[in-house]
Amino acid sequence: MPNNIEQAAHLVTQLQQAHRIVAAFYQRILPLFDSIASKAMDADFMYWYPSETSRPCSQYSRPSRSWAWDFLPIYASEHVYKNWDSGSAKKGDETLTFRLYVDDDFRSSSSLRVGKKNQPDPLQLDGQAVVEVILFRCLEDSENDFTKLWENIPWPPVLANWKQSEECNLLEMCSSHVSLAQFLTDPDRVVQWIKEMNRI
Repeated sequence: MPNNIEQAAHLVTQLQQAHRIVAAFYQRILPLFDSIASKAMDADFMYWYPSETSRPCSQYSRPSRSWAWDFLPIYASEHVYKNWDSGSAKKGDETLTFRLYVDDDFRSSSSLRVGKKNQPDPLQLDGQAVVEVILFRCLEDSENDFTKLWENIPWPPVLANWKQSEECNLLEMCSSHVSLAQFLTDPDRVVQWIKEMNRI
């Protein structure tokens, strides 16, 4: 930490710039998830959550008792869309998931994090920024709703073609991992990938 006023002033300026950039990024990425889901498969927003942390603590909880990372909830997050209504799953129902990692070293399965319970040191992270685009599709009608069918399925690696789930044979899945820079600059490519997979 800085030990004089000039260093502290420089740090504060960097902090202001970083937060402005993050806010501008959120203003761009969040509507982009909506737009891609709508264009690619007329899907509606379902839910989102931080995939590697807790949500920020409540107003009556002391923030210093939480991970500092909890206050960056979209840094590693999951955003889920669906083209089905609630109720029993039907053949062809699909769920689209975007998993955003601003730095994939933050993933709990990364070599920097496996077996460690402490907060990751932000100065040690040096991974890639990536968006995992994952499709789940129902193969036949079911008495269960879609959420029940897919709740125990582990997240797939890159799957260039549809693959039936080993955990739930009523579902198949495919996925593509896209660099965040490419996702931001060429979202139509993601839309086309989803549409192509839906034609198979």
